Amino acid sequence: MAEVLTELLPSLMGLSWALTGSRTDAEELVQTAVAQVIPRWSTIDSPRLYLRRTVVNLHRDRLRRGYVITEHLRAEVDLMSAADHSGPTGLQIDVDRALATLPPLLRTVLALRFLEDLSAPQIAALLDRPAGSVRRLIHEGVTALRVGGLLADDLSDTPSTGGSDV
Repeated sequence: MAEVLTELLPSLMGLSWALTGSRTDAEELVQTAVAQVIPRWSTIDSPRLYLRRTVVNLHRDRLRRGYVITEHLRAEVDLMSAADHSGPTGLQIDVDRALATLPPLLRTVLALRFLEDLSAPQIAALLDRPAGSVRRLIHEGVTALRVGGLLADDLSDTPSTGGSDV
C-alpha cells in the first residue's frame, strides 16, 4: 500500500492543485481522500482510479458547501504573479494562474482532460454528466483561456480517445 500511495501522490497533488488553485487546499483534499480510502484499501481493484474519483468527489462536495472561496484563489494568483517566473516552474505557475480564472466546473473538466489526460467519455463518467456536455465544457474552458490571452492558440481542445480508464 505504501509503495502505491508514494507513486500516486504526485499525480493526485497535481490534479488536486489544478482543481483547487491552492497548494494548501490541494494537500488537504489529497489527505482527506487518502484517509477515506485506506480503510477500504484491500477491497479496491484500482487504487489510482478510486483515489482520483475520491479527490474529484470531495472537491465537488466542497464546492457545493461553499468551502472554496474564489477571492482566496485570486489572492494566491496575485501572489504568484508577483513572483519571478523565469525558472522551469514558470509554466506550471502560468497554468495554475490560468485555471484559477475559470469557474470551478470548467477548471475541473480542463484539469481532468489536459492534466490527467482523460477522454470526454471518461470525464463524463467521473462527473456523472453526459459526454456531450463535457465536450462543450472543454471547448468553453479552452475558449475562455484563449480569449483571456492565457492560452496559446496551438493547444487542441479536441478530446482524445486515449487516457486512463474510469
